[in-house]
Amino acid sequence: MTRLALTPFARSVLIIGAFGLIGLAVGGLVINAAAALTLGPLWLGLGLAFTGVTVLLGRDKSGDAHIDLDATAASGATMPRVARTPKSVPAAESLAPSAPGVLHVAILTPDIPEGFPPVIGLGEATLVRIRVMYDGEPANGTGLRLRLREPGGGDETLEGVAGDGGDLEFEFEPEATGTLELMADATQGARKGHARESISVVRYEDEIQRLFAEFRSYAVGIFGPQSEADTARELADRLRAVADDEAARALLELARIYELVAYGEREADRGLYHHLLRQLMLLEQAALPDAPPRDGVSPLEA
Repeated sequence: MTRLALTPFARSVLIIGAFGLIGLAVGGLVINAAAALTLGPLWLGLGLAFTGVTVLLGRDKSGDAHIDLDATAASGATMPRVARTPKSVPAAESLAPSAPGVLHVAILTPDIPEGFPPVIGLGEATLVRIRVMYDGEPANGTGLRLRLREPGGGDETLEGVAGDGGDLEFEFEPEATGTLELMADATQGARKGHARESISVVRYEDEIQRLFAEFRSYAVGIFGPQSEADTARELADRLRAVADDEAARALLELARIYELVAYGEREADRGLYHHLLRQLMLLEQAALPDAPPRDGVSPLEA
C-alpha cells in the first residue's frame, strides 16, 4: 500500500486549519445554531477544499550489503562504494540438481532490491521468503523452520509448510540494531536442507548520515581542509563543476536526501535509504576525481 507523505509544514497547516474550521463551526452553533446548520454544506465544502489543496501542494515527493567505504589512504580519498552482495538465486531453472537426499534451500529478501546490500530498518516489517527445491523442482509440502537470531541475543522460531513453487513467506520486525542471523531448515521425509544468511539492521537516519559523512570526507579530500565548513549543497555544487549531467543530478540528490534527514524535514525510511544508495551507485561509476596526495595540490584548486 502506498503511504501518502506530507512535508512537516503541510502537516502543521493541515492540523491548524482543521482546528480552525472546527472552532468556527462550534462558535457558529453557539451563537446561532439555526444559521450554522443552514451553512453546514458550505462548511463541509470549505473543509474538503482546504484539505485537498493542502495535500496537493504539501505532498512530500521525495524518493519513493553493507556499505564498503575505502579508507582514506595516504595517496588520497576515493568516492564511497556500495558493496554489492549477490542474493540467493531465486529461479528454479538456475538451481543445480540437488545431491541425493539433500534439499536446496534459499533465503530470499523481496524487500531488498537485487544488487543492494542486505540492510533493513529497525522495527520495519520485513518479508523473508524461503524457497526449497529438490532435483531442480519445487519441493512443495516440505516442512520449513526459520530461526531468527537477533543482535545481542534472543532467538525466534517460525515454522510452516512450503506451498506452490516451494515457497513459504514469513514477516517479522527486528527489535535491535546489529547483525541479524537467519537460519532456515527444511525437512521432507529423509531429505534435509539448510541455509543461512546475515542481514544488517540499522536506523535509516543514522545510516544516511553516516554515508554522507563518508561522502563529505571524500569531498574535503578533493577541495582541502578549507571546505570542511561547506554545507552539503555547497560541496555538491562544487563537485558538479567536474561531473557529467547524470552525476551532477546524483550529487544534488545526495545532498537533498541528507538535508531532508538532517533538518528533520522527512522521516528516514526504506524508500529514502534505497534512493540514497542508487545515487552512490551512480556516482561510483562516474568519472569523478580522487583526492590528490596529501602533499599535493588538487586539480580543482588550480
